[in-house]
Amino acid sequence: MEQLSLSFDTAPASFNRHGQRIVDVQCRGCGREYARRASGIKHWSGLCRSCGHRKPSKYPDGPPPRQRGDTLVTCKDCGFEWRKRKDQLADWSGRCRSCAIGAACVARAKKRLSARDRFMAKVSIQEGGCWNWTGSLTPLGYGYFYASAGRSRQAHRFLYEERHGPVPAELELDHLCRNPRCVNPDHLEAVSHLTNMQRSARAQQTHCHKGHPFTEENTYVPPGRYQRMCRLCNLERQRRRDATKRKLPAQDD
Repeated sequence: MEQLSLSFDTAPASFNRHGQRIVDVQCRGCGREYARRASGIKHWSGLCRSCGHRKPSKYPDGPPPRQRGDTLVTCKDCGFEWRKRKDQLADWSGRCRSCAIGAACVARAKKRLSARDRFMAKVSIQEGGCWNWTGSLTPLGYGYFYASAGRSRQAHRFLYEERHGPVPAELELDHLCRNPRCVNPDHLEAVSHLTNMQRSARAQQTHCHKGHPFTEENTYVPPGRYQRMCRLCNLERQRRRDATKRKLPAQDD
C-alpha cells in the first residue's frame, strides 16, 4: 500500500458537529473528493467507501460482446417461440421458463402425500384394538395433527370426522377405551360434556386423594361445575388458612 502524505499543520483546521477534526481527501479509485476524520487517516486505504467495497471486475479488459441467440426454439407445452444459444440446447427441457416452473410444481404435488397418508404413517395399531398416536401430544396426552399448513387439529377428531362427518357443536368426543392417545374411530363416541365428565376416571373415584370417602354427606359440588369436592379436605384447608392468619401453628385433628 502506498504511503499517503498529508500535512495537517499547513491544512486549514475544520471540525464537524461532534468537535472532531476533519480533512479533505481524494479517492484514488474514482477521484471523488470528500471530507474524512483526521483520526482515521493513518489506517485509510486511499479508497472511498464505494470503491473499497466494490468487487474486482470479472472482465478486466471490458465485458465481451453480447451473444445473440441463433437458434429458433418452440416450447412443447404452450408453443411460445424464442431464440436460444447453441450451448444452451444440450440441457434444455423443451419448455419455456413459465412452463418449466409449472411442471416442477406439478411434479412436487404428485410426490406430496395426502393428509390421510401422513396421518396413518403416525398411527401404531395395538393388540387391544387401540390406534396409538405416535406424533406430537398435548400436555394432557391427546395427539394433534397438522392437516394443512398452519392449522393443527386434534388427531382423534380428524379421523372421526373423516368417517362420520363433522361433530355437532354441542357434543364432544369421548374415548370409550379411556386411552387419550387412541385415534380409532370405533373407540370414540360423540356425547355431551356432562356425559363425558360422568364417564371420566375422576367421576368413578370412591375416595378423594387423602382417602376420605365420597359419601352424600362428604361430597360438595360447586354451582355451575361438575367436579366433586371433599368437604373434610375443604375444612382442613380452611383451618390451615385461619391458623396462618392468626400466626398460630396448625393443629391436626
